Formats: sequence, structure tokens, C-alpha cells
Amino acid sequence: MGNKSSKPKTWKYHVSHSFEINGESINLVTQLYSTGVYAIINGNPGMQLSFNPADIVKLEKNILAEEKAGKIKNLKFGRQITVTTEAGFFVEMK
Repeated sequence: MGNKSSKPKTWKYHVSHSFEINGESINLVTQLYSTGVYAIINGNPGMQLSFNPADIVKLEKNILAEEKAGKIKNLKFGRQITVTTEAGFFVEMK
């Protein structure tokens, strides 16, 4: 058997998400760092979260399901990025 080079894992997600749920506006903004994804809700420092790119992809799928079910309204996504790993760190693909 030969040594097969595997294609690096990639994730596509949006850097921001805004929507309304139960009459409340939610604005989630993310920032990619080499060790993960930092997120803040409604600009509130007390509502900071940490994810990995796969978590953000799952979160987006859940948000879309909630929108389809009519639980959230006015969904808007920011720009989409693609992330991969290089030497064990997360990096945005250009």
C-alpha cells in the first residue's frame, strides 16, 4: 500500500448571523483565531462563546432548521468563509 495524501478537512460558515426569536433580536458575530472561533452575541462581553469551525457549521444547520420551522424570523448571514487546518491551526482559505 502506498502513502496516500489525504485532502485537509474544510468547513464553510458565515462570519455573522442575525435573526429574531421570540421577539428578541440576536446578532452573533464570529472571529476566527488559530485555536478556534470566538463569538459574541449582541455585542455583549458577558455573552462570549468559543467554538471550533465544525460547531459553527452545526449551529448554522440548526438556525436554518429553526427558520424553516417558523421559530426564527428575518435571518441574515454575513459573508461566508472556508476554513481548514495547517500545522494543527485553523486558517481561512483565500
